[in-house]
Amino acid sequence: MGTCGASCGITKTREREREAATSVALRAFGDGRRGTPRWWPPAPVFAPDAPERLAEALRGALPCRAVVVPAADELAATWVYIVATMADGSWVELREGAAVPRPESCEERGLRVGLSALHRAATVQEFTLRASVEGDAAWLEESRVAGVDDRRLQLFVKASQGLLRTMKFTTLDAAFLEGPALPGADPLWALLFDGEPMVSRSGSWVTLPGLAGGDDGQQGQSGRPQVGLHEPA
Repeated sequence: MGTCGASCGITKTREREREAATSVALRAFGDGRRGTPRWWPPAPVFAPDAPERLAEALRGALPCRAVVVPAADELAATWVYIVATMADGSWVELREGAAVPRPESCEERGLRVGLSALHRAATVQEFTLRASVEGDAAWLEESRVAGVDDRRLQLFVKASQGLLRTMKFTTLDAAFLEGPALPGADPLWALLFDGEPMVSRSGSWVTLPGLAGGDDGQQGQSGRPQVGLHEPA
């Protein structure tokens, strides 16, 4: 008769974490559909400075730019983008309204770490952002996949997951979040993290610094509120 080994303990821990996340999601959305919650945590599930503390730790551990992107609404996750670059600025930062130099590369990729507003849980997702420059502006299109496909990002995955464990966040994988809490219901991704599909594209215009925005190098406008699209990739 074979022995279980250490992997059995890991599997049972993950099962408990998934059961806890599903239970919280159904407590908030009884029918498994994202909408007006019938229950919400009485206090924030993470400290207000937790996203920036995570970003700072990532900057110290990896060759990256780490950018905090606030939640789009009260139900959505807060995201920390880990941009795989050693440049002095990134397109993600320009999109979020930061005064940083315009990147030389028209493409950047990395991970984004979501911190759920409903449950003390996180998820890690790969993204690619491409910039199309037109005069004094740029169209930024971000593509996201389910989980992480690019093996070159494995160091980033391990570092982010390790820091999340240190901060006592449960990390939920894409395969679990793609499934519904109940048959025919919305994916757990929608209940715990984001109303937009996991696999999606989003786009926005930004004014380039040092051009139409003035000679002081300040960002003219943030890309977030201008124009966007969200559709399955």
